[in-house]
Amino acid sequence: MIEICLIVPCYNEESRLDTNAFETFIDKNPNIHICFVNDESSDKTLSILQQLCTKIPTNTHILNLESNSGKAEAIRRGMLKMLDQKNNNFEYIGFWDADLATPLDDVLNFIKIATDRNLSLIFGSRILRIGGNIKRKRMRHFLGRVFATLASTLLQIPVYDTQCGAKLFKRDVIAQIFEKQFISYWIFDVEIFFRLSLLFSSKKVFLDSLYEYPLSKWTDVSGSKIKLSDYLHIPHELVRIFFKYRK
Repeated sequence: MIEICLIVPCYNEESRLDTNAFETFIDKNPNIHICFVNDESSDKTLSILQQLCTKIPTNTHILNLESNSGKAEAIRRGMLKMLDQKNNNFEYIGFWDADLATPLDDVLNFIKIATDRNLSLIFGSRILRIGGNIKRKRMRHFLGRVFATLASTLLQIPVYDTQCGAKLFKRDVIAQIFEKQFISYWIFDVEIFFRLSLLFSSKKVFLDSLYEYPLSKWTDVSGSKIKLSDYLHIPHELVRIFFKYRK
């Protein structure tokens, strides 16, 4: 089995961390490692993570940031840390939301598809459809669709959901994507797609390296750090990203 690592950014997740789910998943899948990045939480998040990692020390890691840096930087630092970790054979490194809105078991589906197709990036997509179980607040779904349409237009690719917090990257593209800090605080995922697109010779080759996986289950867990008012910042950030990365 190939070795995988997931970066899990954590900021004040004391009430949302399902440690039993993480422990059970790792016990069943010893080829998967998890690096928790504590983004200077002010609650008991760090203590909870330390207790969890004591139980399963071989497959868990903690990166404790000394100052609050935001989700984008926490993920970036975690990705680079695990990429540079000595004596690892991680073929894919990704990130996963700490609230497990996307169930951990979907990682197994990601791995199979990514390796079968030799993908550079596979990412979850919260497609509201018959047969799926996507529980998302109506207003967030509406605003998400407006944003997704704008993002897809600027990227010039038919992506449905850039923002889902479940993504898995092939090792050989990680350094180029995460080497530099993101300019966006709210929608760094869009930057990821722009940065990845610059690594390929054509749009066809780029699209062939991606796979948007329709999640069968996703739950909008209460306690999100993103407020509805934060959506007001998004148009400005989209414009900044577009002019930063346009060819």
